[in-house]
Amino acid sequence: CKSYQLRLRINLRNLRHLEIELISEETNYSLDLSVRIHEGIENLEELQTLLSVRAYPSAIDLVKKLERLRKLKVLVIYQLTAEIGNALGATIEKMNHLEESNLRAINEVEILDLKCISSSPHLLRYLQLSSRLHQLPEWISKLPNLQGLVLHF
Repeated sequence: CKSYQLRLRINLRNLRHLEIELISEETNYSLDLSVRIHEGIENLEELQTLLSVRAYPSAIDLVKKLERLRKLKVLVIYQLTAEIGNALGATIEKMNHLEESNLRAINEVEILDLKCISSSPHLLRYLQLSSRLHQLPEWISKLPNLQGLVLHF
């Protein structure tokens, strides 16, 4: 998976949707790429959609920055490790507006333990988990608005 760096040093405080999709000029198809965001993501406090962000490496810092994005409705994050997944769980608990989420582990053998989420986002309608799990977290069965659940690995 190639990585592209997106630097958000520009003052885009009112940006609501950041969807990162790269198209191959040869095939005109979307490439399976994710973007690693460095500085500035925490300043986008109005952000509602954040797609295709690469977590690894040094993602604990990214997860801390995501805590400030309390208005997120859609979150897609790739290359999660078990350690990053634990930190992300605490952040997801604070995302009261989250409606869709796609969380993908760094590889097919990485186990994400999402049981650390004690208070799940009640507005969550769609959840995709691409990771090995010891068991399905109990909070998923308590999501009152869940309409779609996709499990990979």
